[in-house]
Amino acid sequence: MGWLLVAVVFPICSVCCVEDVPWSVPFSDVISHLTAAGELPATPLHVLPCGNISERALTGLLRRLPCPRGCTVAELCRPCHQQLGAGLYRPSGGTLLLWAGSADCLQPPEELTAGRWVTTDLLLLPPDGMPCPVALSAGVFDRAPFPLCATFDRDVWLIWRRHTYAAADGGARLIGKASRSGLDLMIPALAQSTDMLGTKLRVRFLNNYPYVYCRSVTKDGICRHPLRRPETSLLSVLSQRLNFTLELRQHPRRVWGVQDANGTWRGLVGSLTRDRADLALGGLTMTAERATAVHFLDVLSVVRSVFVTRRPPPLSAYRTVIAPLSPALWALVVLSLLLVAAVLALQRMIRYDSALMEAFQVIVGQDLYADVNTSQQKMFTGMWMIAALIISCVYTSQLTSYLVRGVPARPVETLEQLAASSLQLAVSPNNKVFLQWLDEAPGATFDRLRRKVVLEPCINDTLRQSGPGYQRAHVFEEAFFQYVLAWMLRVQNGSLHREDLVVSRDSFLTTLLAIPVQKHAPYRRPMNSLIGRLTNAGLLQKWLGDRLYVQRRSAARTGACLKQAEQSLMQLP
Repeated sequence: MGWLLVAVVFPICSVCCVEDVPWSVPFSDVISHLTAAGELPATPLHVLPCGNISERALTGLLRRLPCPRGCTVAELCRPCHQQLGAGLYRPSGGTLLLWAGSADCLQPPEELTAGRWVTTDLLLLPPDGMPCPVALSAGVFDRAPFPLCATFDRDVWLIWRRHTYAAADGGARLIGKASRSGLDLMIPALAQSTDMLGTKLRVRFLNNYPYVYCRSVTKDGICRHPLRRPETSLLSVLSQRLNFTLELRQHPRRVWGVQDANGTWRGLVGSLTRDRADLALGGLTMTAERATAVHFLDVLSVVRSVFVTRRPPPLSAYRTVIAPLSPALWALVVLSLLLVAAVLALQRMIRYDSALMEAFQVIVGQDLYADVNTSQQKMFTGMWMIAALIISCVYTSQLTSYLVRGVPARPVETLEQLAASSLQLAVSPNNKVFLQWLDEAPGATFDRLRRKVVLEPCINDTLRQSGPGYQRAHVFEEAFFQYVLAWMLRVQNGSLHREDLVVSRDSFLTTLLAIPVQKHAPYRRPMNSLIGRLTNAGLLQKWLGDRLYVQRRSAARTGACLKQAEQSLMQLP
């Protein structure tokens, strides 16, 4: 039974439009008053009549129904379970006016509404003789954000609203009365309340430094004492300001959000879609696919990725002679020699090979020209001597350094260099966002990079190993790499230093970091308001910077202690 568009206004003089309900105050006036007061949004109105309602009563209700954004009305049905499901979860939202003519209209199967938040604003006309508090306590309204209910009593409409976070048996509150003189609101703007009344929110998380970390986890996955990290600190502030409690439970698998071929979500996102959690923590990035399954809170930070390589070992000793100058500089020096020799041969009318030998002798500082007579020759000779002095000084200083420390190999620092190199590209299998981005990136460079991909579950270990580490470039998110670096400096006992690693100049895959919640969750709006204020105050970036600073300080202390221990050992007899 579909929804039929009400495209015409019912004739006022029609006999079938006579109301057979004893309402001295038209219900259409109540809707107008609620909309004007902001208790109902000015959105399209969808009418669902259910149960023992006569056609004349329904026609009388629709006679003056205000439809500033359009109205639709379903055919009269009973018990209307499928129609109710379609009305509660309309993709376009709107306002649902549920006229329940019997109690079975409020008792749909549990699987119809379980685990999903209602997408529409709800206004209920309960069955005759059923008070609004009783009607609103029905299970169908457990996932309806602040539903409204109206009953007519002694020439006055009593307007009730159920508080979403209150217990079902005591959540309905009388917020106002509507009469011919207008609407008298006693509890205005209850739907905008930020008090969650101590509701317990289920939070699934994955340890992902520096955003979330829990060291002590019970056998059933409960985190008793989470360490202070940016996302857990944020959630702590939100719980204090919005008055809710938390139950942090670790996800059994390290999967953030992957969609199977059949459309089923796994990981943290799957916990939200299957109503096993209300929020998820773990440094989750926003993607278009994930946004279709869950809603994200406001952006916490912008995340960029880099690739990290081990600094290559020094070149062979025989390359020390040519290493001080780059290939481009060597080409420039040879070309300069040839041009200078040509000018000398023309000025002095001598053979070209003799002029070339004299030009070379100036560079190595062995001899000057035998006869420099004219001012033109003197000026040209002076310019060449200055250039030769610069070339000689640069070459000599670089050569001296290389003879002492060895010839450093040129690191790979850009995606183009990586594609042209022999290095493999090590990626964690859990980094689905990067793998998808790489698969979709166009161009010959990315074609070569795709052929280099190696899935490495323990990417941190391979980076610090000398053998595999030299052969691979490792993909990291920037903030996470700072943690990995500090961790490696501690566990390597001073055998690995910051200078041993090369971070790419290219940063890529710019993504947004945010906390996902269940789709259409009513607490999303107040949480976003607080997150915006914290972001503008710079607290989120401060929390992240503080954690990275602690890690770097710990690594520095470890290095200092090791150095002091080495000096003490050297002083022993």
